[in-house]
Amino acid sequence: MISIDNNVVYEFLARPDQEYIESMVQSSVYQTYQYLRQLENQLKSFTQY
Repeated sequence: MISIDNNVVYEFLARPDQEYIESMVQSSVYQTYQYLRQLENQLKSFTQY
């Protein structure tokens, strides 16, 4: 499970299969990257008065 600020970003069940684990690692890195980009875009869109 990958969580950021108590928000689950990505979660999967592990299996003893090397290809499956490598695939899930790639997916989890991509999902984490997308989540952080989304947070960055949200911060940029806030206007302070």
